Amino acid sequence: MKNRNLILGLWVAASAVLAGCDTVDMDDRFIAMEPVVDTSSRTVLLEEFTGQLCSNCPDAHKIASQLSQQYGDKFIVVSIHGGGFGMSEEYTSFNDNFVGLATQEGMNYHTSLGVSSWPAGVINRNSGILTSDAWSAAVRKSFETPAELGILANASVSNGNIEVEVTLVPSTDIASPNLNVWVTESHIDAFQQDGAQYLPSYEHNHVFRKSATPMPDGMTIESLKSGQHAGPYKFTIPVVDNDHVKWNVSNLSVVVFVDTKSGGVLQATHTAVNENQDSEQ
Repeated sequence: MKNRNLILGLWVAASAVLAGCDTVDMDDRFIAMEPVVDTSSRTVLLEEFTGQLCSNCPDAHKIASQLSQQYGDKFIVVSIHGGGFGMSEEYTSFNDNFVGLATQEGMNYHTSLGVSSWPAGVINRNSGILTSDAWSAAVRKSFETPAELGILANASVSNGNIEVEVTLVPSTDIASPNLNVWVTESHIDAFQQDGAQYLPSYEHNHVFRKSATPMPDGMTIESLKSGQHAGPYKFTIPVVDNDHVKWNVSNLSVVVFVDTKSGGVLQATHTAVNENQDSEQ
């Protein structure tokens, strides 16, 4: 317990120096908007930049949750912990019931993207870095762009490994696409600051755990031809279970998306990690 208090004290002090935590006015937190008429093909990705010591990040989590309720499976959130308010996995002490959620990949991504205040988010990798009050409008706008391909993905666990298989079905020619395959976990019980409260038990969802492709730019694949399936692309990701990180397989998902440098995310999908689970978008 003393170790946990010491860690929290150090991080609170450091956070005040390293970064700012954006406050969202009550009137600006979420404005309900009717979905666009047709969201049947496009799936929108929100990369949410967050941290366990970010006092205003729980408000952003609520906005992301409301968007998920509004758009269902056509909206995907990945919560990437890092920055000045992130708490590294290396600080995890299961004996003290203390879990850090910031991976090295996630922290590096915060730095390379230049995120300097939290909470923040990027929609489909073409919105720029947005405060959470701007997410709703940006998501709606992203649905106006037709999807350029479909993604078939499945993930299963075998002998302590997640086996992922991805097939791409383009509806137009796509030059120099990048394929991204990420593991996320939900229903993680871990510390979170919420306003002035320090909550020892808080449910964290769609938390970035690991990338199976180069992070953050993805794996460059061959140019895609309209109507021609590409793949299957196969990945093996060991399930992590060590002194600092323990994945709960039943709560894991795999997020797959294809993007280009000029066009952002062209399409995304996600699938639960099961023995036999397929997903098509």
